[in-house]
Amino acid sequence: LPPGVELQILNRYFFSQSGASGYHFSGWFLPDTWEQQYTQEGVLGFVSKTSFPGSRAIYNCLINVPGKHPSPFTSVDANCEGYAMNTLHGFTGYLSTTQIEGTVPLYRCRFVTGQPHHFDTHSPTCDGHPGTAMDGVLGYIFL
Repeated sequence: LPPGVELQILNRYFFSQSGASGYHFSGWFLPDTWEQQYTQEGVLGFVSKTSFPGSRAIYNCLINVPGKHPSPFTSVDANCEGYAMNTLHGFTGYLSTTQIEGTVPLYRCRFVTGQPHHFDTHSPTCDGHPGTAMDGVLGYIFL
């Protein structure tokens, strides 16, 4: 590991309320108020809790969807690309900006139709979900 790295698990969760589709959340934990709404899909890998040479921060942000639960997404922009910071889980961690030994790309994907939903994945094909597009590489996550 690069000097200064303090690993923290990054899980991917899915919004499991009936009638909902596309809501994913990447974080260390589920905020207490979300525990009944999300189920854990798996582990994406490990982020660093501290910065290290060649790293960049990622943040958890929210898109307000009128009449629905806010749609969380991960961003490299501290201003959340003009959307709201998730005050329960805003700072997510640090990723490497280049691929180093023990890391894989972490992609951000989005659904191109319907509500604005995003998810993070190791798959450049967005896990094969129809109607999705890859936004790009957020960084490289430790396995």
